[in-house]
Amino acid sequence: MSGRKLCFGLCLFAGWAAWSSVAQACDRGIGATDCGRSVGIDGDYREFDSAKGMDPRVYPRDLPVDFKHLKLDLLFEDLKARKFSGVATITFRPVRSNLKSLRLDAADLAIEKVVDGGGNEVPFEHDGRHLAMLFGGELAVDQEVTVSIHYRCAEPVTGMHFALPGGAYADRPPVVHTQGETEFARYWYPCFDSPGLRLTTEMVVTVPRPFFALSNGKLIEVIDDNRTRRTTYHWRQSVPHVFYLVTLVIGEFDVAGAKWRDIPLSYHVPMGRAEDARRTYVRTPDMLEFFSTVTGVDYPYEKYDQVNVPLFDFGGMEHTTATTMGDRFLLDERAALDTDYDGLISHELAHQWYGDLITCRSWPHIWLNEGFATFFDTLWREKQFGREEYLDEIRRNYRSIADHDRTDTPGPLVLRDYTDELQPFWHKDSLAYTKGACVLHMLRHQLGDETFFKVIQAYTRRFRESEVETDDFRRVIEEVSGRNFEQFFEQWTYRPGIPHLNVTYTWDPDEKTVTVDVEQLQSISAATPAFRFPLDVQFRTGQEVTSATIDVSSRTASWTGPFGQPPEMFSVDPQAGVLARVQTNKPRPMWLRELRGGPTSYSRIVAAEALANESRPEVIDALTRSALEADEHWTVRAAAARALGVMQSERALESLAVMLKQGGRLDDHKTRRAVVEAIGQYRDQRAVDALRPLAESDSSYNVEAAATEALGKMHGFDVLPTLLANADKPSHAEVIRTAALKALGELGAAEGVAVAKRYASRGNHERLRPEAVKALGRLARLDEHEEAIQQFLIDLLNDDQHWTVEAAVDALIGLGDDEGVAAVRALLKRANDPRIQRAAEAALRRFEDAAMERRGDDVLRRELDAVRTRVRELETRLETLQRMHSGDGG
Repeated sequence: MSGRKLCFGLCLFAGWAAWSSVAQACDRGIGATDCGRSVGIDGDYREFDSAKGMDPRVYPRDLPVDFKHLKLDLLFEDLKARKFSGVATITFRPVRSNLKSLRLDAADLAIEKVVDGGGNEVPFEHDGRHLAMLFGGELAVDQEVTVSIHYRCAEPVTGMHFALPGGAYADRPPVVHTQGETEFARYWYPCFDSPGLRLTTEMVVTVPRPFFALSNGKLIEVIDDNRTRRTTYHWRQSVPHVFYLVTLVIGEFDVAGAKWRDIPLSYHVPMGRAEDARRTYVRTPDMLEFFSTVTGVDYPYEKYDQVNVPLFDFGGMEHTTATTMGDRFLLDERAALDTDYDGLISHELAHQWYGDLITCRSWPHIWLNEGFATFFDTLWREKQFGREEYLDEIRRNYRSIADHDRTDTPGPLVLRDYTDELQPFWHKDSLAYTKGACVLHMLRHQLGDETFFKVIQAYTRRFRESEVETDDFRRVIEEVSGRNFEQFFEQWTYRPGIPHLNVTYTWDPDEKTVTVDVEQLQSISAATPAFRFPLDVQFRTGQEVTSATIDVSSRTASWTGPFGQPPEMFSVDPQAGVLARVQTNKPRPMWLRELRGGPTSYSRIVAAEALANESRPEVIDALTRSALEADEHWTVRAAAARALGVMQSERALESLAVMLKQGGRLDDHKTRRAVVEAIGQYRDQRAVDALRPLAESDSSYNVEAAATEALGKMHGFDVLPTLLANADKPSHAEVIRTAALKALGELGAAEGVAVAKRYASRGNHERLRPEAVKALGRLARLDEHEEAIQQFLIDLLNDDQHWTVEAAVDALIGLGDDEGVAAVRALLKRANDPRIQRAAEAALRRFEDAAMERRGDDVLRRELDAVRTRVRELETRLETLQRMHSGDGG
C-alpha cells in the first residue's frame, strides 16, 4: 500500500494522513501510503506481564492446509442495495494428519450452506467472525479437497466499499471497490485472512448493465444476458498470490491504454478523465522496463491495470495486476506543471514484485513489502529525475525516522509485540516504509551498486511466488557478497532507534593534521549498544579531494590524517550512507564553501540547514545566492530558502521579499513555493504584501495554496478577504480550498466558522471535509461559537464517511469538553467500523494520557507550593532568630 510515502505511495494508507499532506507528498513524488505517508498509529505495544509470564510477541498462524485455488462467483442484482450473493469455492490439501475441520475467517457474512466437491453438504459452525467446516472424519494428507461456501454479504463495514449516488451526492457515479490489506478480505468473502500463504484465484462476477467489473489476472470471458440485462465478467489469476490481494472494482469508466512489450496496460478513470489518465500514467511503460531490468525478473503477469475510484481509504493498493488508487490522483494540465504522482505509481508497481510476487510471511516483516516498494519508487526518481531527487528522498526519510525512532523507545522495524495488525505498518511515522527503504539504501551504499543489484536479483529470483522473512533476505546478501550482515540487521531491523552523532573537525597547525572525532549520543545500554557503521568523510584542498571512512563501532571513534595545508572543505557522509542524526562542528567558512560547492546536493542541503542558525550578513547573502542560482538543483535552492525562513532576521526577510518581487528568477515552481513557505514564517506587512498576489493568482496550484496557508499566520493584518475568496476557489485535489481552511482555522476569525461548516457538510469531497472539521476544531476556541461548533462536531460522529468521523473525534478530544469526550466514548461503544474504533480508541488514549500528565503536574504544583510555603515559614523563623540574636548582642 501507499500511505506516506507513504507516494511513500505514504502510499499504504494516505487516507489516514491529512489530505493536504498527502497531496504535498505526492507533489514531491514521495512514494507511498502510498502517497501521503500516514501520521502513523503507534498506540501501546504489548507489554510483558510478569505475573502471567506470557510472551507478548505475535506469531504467524498455523497453516493446516495448502490452499490451491479460490473461485468466487458473485451476483450483484442492484448496486444501490449494497449487497450481493456469492459462492466461494476453495480447493486445498491438508498438510498434517488428523485434520477433521478447517476454520476460515468470515466476518459478518451470512453463511447459507457448505457443500463438498461431490455436492454433499458439510456441517459448519459460524459465530459471525469465523467459519468452521466439520468434515466428520480425518482428511488424508495431500488429499485434494474442494468446498463451496454459499453466502450473502450485506452492507459490509469494511473490505468492500460502495460509493453510490444519493442525498448531497446525487451526481456521484456508482462505484464498488474492495480493499483487503491488512485483514479485511474476510468482510466480503470467506478466506484464510493471513499473508503467509498463496493460491491461484478466479472471479466470476455478474453486474447490472452498463457496469464493468475489474479483477485480477486475465479476462477470460464476457457474457451479456439480454433477458436479465446483466453482464458476467470472468477473470483468472494464474500466478499464485495471497488472499488480501484479491480485488473487485465495479463501475463505469473511461479507459486509456498503452502497451509494454506485449503486456496490455489500461487506466480506468472517472468518465471524462481519459486525457488526465494519459498525462498521469504516461511513464508507466518506462517504469515496467526499468523495474524488470533492475529486479532481474520481467513483469510476471498477463496485464496491468490502474483504476481510480472514489472513497478509497489509502493512496494506492497493489492488488495483483490491478492497482487501485484514489480518484484525486489524476493530473489536469495546470497541476502537471509542478506535480507528479510517479512516487505513488512506481510504488504500487514495485509492489507487483515486492508484496505480490514475493510477500512477507507475517506482518512484523511488512518492511519487505513496503520498504522495498518505497526504495524502488526512490530508485525510479533517481532514474527519471536524477541523483539529487534520490538523495532528497533519502534525506526526508532520515529526518522522519530521526524524529520518531529512538533507542530508548520500544518498537523496532520488525515489530512483533503489536496490538493491531496495522501497527507494523505505521508505528513511529511509518517505519516499514521509511526505515525499510533506508535499510536498503545503506546496503546499496556499503555493497556498491554492482553487488547490491546482484543481491536484489538473486533474492527476487529465489523467492518469487514465495513468502519471506527478514533473515531470508539477509542470507541472500551474505551468499552474494561473502560478508556477514547479522550485526547490520540486528541493529537496524530488530532493535529500535538510530545513532545520534556529534562529529567534530579539528585542525592542528603544528602537526598539520586533521582529526575527526565521532561520538554517539543516543541512549546506549546492554540492550541497545552502540551502533557499528562506516562513516564517510571527504576533504577538499584546492583541486585535491581526499576521502576517508571511519569505522565507528563504539561510543566514540576518531580519525587523524596529514594535510599539507588546512582543507578548504570538510563534508560528513556526503552520499547519506548512514541513517543517523548528525551534528557537525566545523568553522563557518567551511559551511559556506560547502553550500556553494559541496560534493553532492545532499551535502549542500545539510550546509544550508546548518547555516540557518547563523543570521550573519555573509550567511544570508550566501543563502540568497543559492536560492536564486538557476543552475543549482531545486532541492538545494528550496533548502536555502527554508534556512532564510528559520532565521527570523530582518535582513533574511528582506531578501525573501525581494526574491518574490523579482519573480523571474524563481521560475521554478518548486523553488518559488519554498520561498513562499519561508517568508510565511514572518509576521510582517512585507510578508503579507509578497504573499497576497501569489495567493490570488499563480500558474501553480501549489504555490497559490502555499501562499494562502501562509497568510493564515499573519494575525493582525488584512488577509481575511483573500482567505475567504480562496475558500471558494476550485483546484486540483482541492489544494487551495484545503489551504484556505487551514489558514482560517489558524487565523481564528469568526468569519471562518460558516465557511468551515459548509465544507465539513455532506456533498463535498471526502478528503476536503476532514480539513474543514479540523478548522472548526480550532475555531471552536472562539467563545461565542464554542457551543454551536461542538454540537456540530458531535452530530458529525454519525456521518457515514469515516474520515470525517475521525476528524470530528480528534477535534472533540482536542477541545476537551466533558460533553464532547462523552460523545466519543459513546461512539466507541456503538461503532462497527474498525477504522472508527481505532481512531476513537487512540483519541481517548491521548486524552487520558494528557489528563494523567495534568494530574501529575497538579500534584507536583501542590507539592512545590507546599515546599515554597515551608521555605517561607523557615525564612520567617530565621529572620526572627536573627533579630533575637541581634537584640541579645546589643
